[in-house]
Formats: sequence, structure tokens, C-alpha cells
Amino acid sequence: MEVLSPDYSPNELEFRQFADLTQIAELMMRQLTSAKNPLWMESAGAHILLYAGFFQHQNKHRHNIEFYSSMGRECYLMAAVGNRAKMMKLMAAGFNQYLFHLANLQQHLQESRYLIRMES
Repeated sequence: MEVLSPDYSPNELEFRQFADLTQIAELMMRQLTSAKNPLWMESAGAHILLYAGFFQHQNKHRHNIEFYSSMGRECYLMAAVGNRAKMMKLMAAGFNQYLFHLANLQQHLQESRYLIRMES
């Protein structure tokens, strides 16, 4: 199965950088009332996955993770256009599973204090 289509080559200006979940929510609300941008929605979905999954322990006291989980799924569904539609729909369908795995990975790394040791 080919993950990326040959014509998929976004430049650096097409992807936004987000500082936290609140910025992603604000962008999502603006996107719902204006023209949809699939690359921004894919980027927002990936950021939500990272912040609400891997950094879930840090964010669960400040944000409603379930709300952001549904928002992340919606971002991927809004990004499901053209050649990437199938992949984006798969990401949306498995979003909760990916959140769970990222949260478990973070917890495992935290508990095991996994460090890359440099030899001197």
C-alpha cells in the first residue's frame, strides 16, 4: 500500500506550527466558518494527536482530551480529499487508538527513564 502519493509534496509554508491545543481549537473554529484547507486540517490533526496523545498526562488537567480527540478526528476527515482521502479516513477511524498508544509510550518512557547515553 502506497502511503504518500507521488504528487504529494507540500512546502514549508503550507503547514502551520501550533504551540498548544488551544491554538489548534481556534484554527479549527475559523476553518469551520471559512474555506477548508486540507493541509492545515491534516497538520492540525497531527498536532492534536501529539499534544492529546503523547503529552496527554500534561494536558488532561488543562484540556478536555475527549473534546480534542473528536476534534482531531474531524480534522483528519476534513483533510480527506484527493489522493490522500483514504489515508486521512484511516487516521480518523483509528484516532482514539493512536491517542492511547502515544499516551502509553510516553508513560513507558517516563517510567523507564529511557535515555540515549553518549559514549565519551
